[in-house]
Amino acid sequence: MALTILKLGFTIILLAYFLVWLPQSVVGLSFIGLEIGEWVKFLPQFRSGELSLNRNLFYLPPITLSLMIIAWTFGWQNRRWRTWAIRVVAIMVACLAFPALEVIIDEQSDQWLFRLQLITLVFIVAILAPLFGRLLSSLTSQYTWLTIILLGLIGAVWPTLAYLTIRPVASELFANPVGIGPGVLLNIAGHVLAIIAAVILLIDSRSGYQLKKSIDTS
Repeated sequence: MALTILKLGFTIILLAYFLVWLPQSVVGLSFIGLEIGEWVKFLPQFRSGELSLNRNLFYLPPITLSLMIIAWTFGWQNRRWRTWAIRVVAIMVACLAFPALEVIIDEQSDQWLFRLQLITLVFIVAILAPLFGRLLSSLTSQYTWLTIILLGLIGAVWPTLAYLTIRPVASELFANPVGIGPGVLLNIAGHVLAIIAAVILLIDSRSGYQLKKSIDTS
């Protein structure tokens, strides 16, 4: 049951990134999660420095999702094709945060370098996943669920705070109150579901570990 909740959470996070985050009745002024990070840089308050915001926070959902998926595979058999297929999918999801080529060419590195570093981190973690599994040994599952809990908190909180920061600015720009799009709410819901599933699985793994330890010492 918990694994089903985890998979559902992962699916919702991915779906949320392609849904509207900033809703607007005017055609062409509604932005999905994939677009909002780029749109923010055109805000006059952002360009002038009045709006203190790291817009890279809007690119966190595909990164946290990718890392959670890879962490989920830490204890899997590395000779199975399914294990590496899932890790490749995770890398592909992370690439949703990849900056456009014209952004890399025309803009300063502080506007896109951090995203490249995060994607590189995902790639490195995916490649080293078998090593992590061996190093963590019998505690692999516990570290897996703890990692997912931490990433779930990051993915739920930071992008939401970033959106709430720009919301009043957008309302002022459009001279109309801007609501909270379904993408924001579903991103929170997906990460919270992943956290709930990871907590359940962490409790189960700790119980199993303690039982095994008591048997080994008896």
